[in-house]
Amino acid sequence: MKEKNKAIPGDRAQMLLQELALLRGRVDETTEQFSLGVKARIDEIRHVMTQGSSPEAGHVLLEPRLVDKMVRRLKLLARRQPKGRAKDLKRIQDLVATLSGALVSRE
Repeated sequence: MKEKNKAIPGDRAQMLLQELALLRGRVDETTEQFSLGVKARIDEIRHVMTQGSSPEAGHVLLEPRLVDKMVRRLKLLARRQPKGRAKDLKRIQDLVATLSGALVSRE
């Protein structure tokens, strides 16, 4: 026979408060890891572009048309007011992934 949780309402509220505190910490950890990952990819892109990498270095440089398109997308993104929504983060992540994918690695 299952034992029913006989915690009084105050105890349940306290358990909920504890779980919410833990969730808040997980949100902080998750957003920090996300931020670090995206920033690392941005740094990698910048490094490859500033090194003037050649095919011998394992990367293919971006085509001028793609560069123009990415600059336009970055400027559009910069004009938008950040609201902290998941879709705002997704836009940034997708743009960085597109740039990263465009720098084809032969490694």
